[in-house]
Amino acid sequence: MFEQEQEARSFFLLLDGHVRVVKSTPTGHMVTVRYIGAGELMGIASALGRTTYPANALAAVDCVVLAWPTHLWPTFATSFPSFSANDAVLPCSTDCSLIAFGPRRLPPWPALRWIKARSFFAG
Repeated sequence: MFEQEQEARSFFLLLDGHVRVVKSTPTGHMVTVRYIGAGELMGIASALGRTTYPANALAAVDCVVLAWPTHLWPTFATSFPSFSANDAVLPCSTDCSLIAFGPRRLPPWPALRWIKARSFFAG
């Protein structure tokens, strides 16, 4: 879906499927940081003040995603405050470099939020 250090041009909402987030360490090892399930945001690099993706996102199975251009993140976050970076960043573990990728789980009514988001960005 995207690669570590690739320019972050989009952010995504995973509608169906599973994504594995893998980070390459300085020693060349690949570390699975987390798994993303349906209803989670991913690739929100701009919310974290980044211009590149901090990890690789690999589809574990066939996936269905919505994608928006990164430049829309500020509008998206303002319109939907529950998606702000403060809520999205994962708690810091022993290696804080591994948390620079923070998907956000949707509330229990994802279809309603999706419809609102779709209608907002459609025009």
